[in-house]
Amino acid sequence: MKKRTAITLEQHRFLALSIYHIKDSIHTLHTFLLDKESSGPEIVQLRSMGERLDSLRSKLDSKYHALIDDETFKKFGHIYYSRGKQNETTRQ
Repeated sequence: MKKRTAITLEQHRFLALSIYHIKDSIHTLHTFLLDKESSGPEIVQLRSMGERLDSLRSKLDSKYHALIDDETFKKFGHIYYSRGKQNETTRQ
C-alpha cells in the first residue's frame, strides 16, 4: 500500500485555484439554468454541489493553516478564500 503524503504549499495553491474555477463554473451553470423551464432540480443539485465544495474548501483551508507559519501567511494570505496574484500558479 502506498504511503499517503501531506499536501505541500504549492499543491494547496493549485487546489485553491482549482476550487475557484469550479465555483465559477457552478455559478455559470446556475445563471444559465435560471432562465430555463423546469430547471429546479438541476439548480438544487448545483446548490448542493456548491455547499459540498465549500465544505471541502474549509477542510483544505484548515490543513493549509496547520502547514504554514506567519511569514508564509503574510506572503499568501487566505488562499482558499481570497483571489489574488499570490494565488496564481501553474499546473504541476
